[in-house]
Amino acid sequence: MTRRPLKTIATLCILAALGCAASPPPTPAPVAPAAVALTLPPPRPGRVRPLVVVAASHRGSETVDLVVPYGVIKGSGVADVVLVSTRAGSVPLHPALTVQADMSMDEFDNQHPDGADLVVVPAVHDPGDPALLAWLVRQRGHGAALASVCDGAWVLANAGLLAGRQATTFWYSQADIARQFPETRWVKNRRWVVDGPVMSTAGVSAALPAALAIVEAIGGPAVARRTAEQVGAAPTWDDRHATDLFALRWRHRWTYVANTGAFWRHETLGMPLEDGVNEVALALHADAWARTHRTRVRATHPQGRIVSARGLRIDAPASDGREDLVLAAQGPHTRVDMANMLDAIARHHGPATRELVALEMEYPLP
Repeated sequence: MTRRPLKTIATLCILAALGCAASPPPTPAPVAPAAVALTLPPPRPGRVRPLVVVAASHRGSETVDLVVPYGVIKGSGVADVVLVSTRAGSVPLHPALTVQADMSMDEFDNQHPDGADLVVVPAVHDPGDPALLAWLVRQRGHGAALASVCDGAWVLANAGLLAGRQATTFWYSQADIARQFPETRWVKNRRWVVDGPVMSTAGVSAALPAALAIVEAIGGPAVARRTAEQVGAAPTWDDRHATDLFALRWRHRWTYVANTGAFWRHETLGMPLEDGVNEVALALHADAWARTHRTRVRATHPQGRIVSARGLRIDAPASDGREDLVLAAQGPHTRVDMANMLDAIARHHGPATRELVALEMEYPLP
């Protein structure tokens, strides 16, 4: 089992800077058929609503992959949602923020011996973690549906849960994962792919429309539209996507090396938080700014921790007043606006950095 980075193109950028050759272009992947809805198991005895688990790793999980499905699905009211980690306590997120798990996987098993109805799997620092893989296999054995977000596909593939199925993942991982797991039919040009009880998504920014698609599958289009309005998402969340728009070019490598290497220009971005913050907008903001490779994002609050609008506990140490740049306070009314956020990054760091951030988040620029 191979350890994969959390959706970063840093390794290839460094090799390019040293003059090493990039990998040959991958064989074109097939295009998935039109989207179908994710199928959840029948309601378990005693449950009024489906039980959805967002599965984290205490070793590190991806920010948007974890927070956005948690906030969107829980905020919709169509399911009970819990954040479960390989260990209880803090879950460090990459590239920014730290959250607190609701319970460990062992605690979940004790409380819910019948398992979850749906498990959402973000990208994690160690997708070959035996404890995580074994737990996912048990959940699937209980009949749980599965949804990997971006490089969370490596976790499901390592667990043997994508064999014989079609799936997708982050654009940069397509060639490597296809070589290591040829028994899976890897597809492209879809923001998500569903094969029976298993869903997989494209890169980071696909987490939001895919989460809305899950809400629609459980509660119907009206609930999904209402949820999209609540979090500030676009009114459409179909699966259309153009994977071939995303490619690592020399200008991206140079921007990464220049931003990372110019340590004297690195800065700390303060993000003051309020209780009840829109965690979906917060995750997208924090993730994007941290991917400039010049900015360390620091969530702050006088009390050291806040609770988001949908109950996510987020660590936010008190500000020491040394932040180089401070955003407006993130609260319940902060909206999702990727275009304006990327424009703000361009104004601060230049258009080349905006393009690098969009590439890492698999977000299509105009």
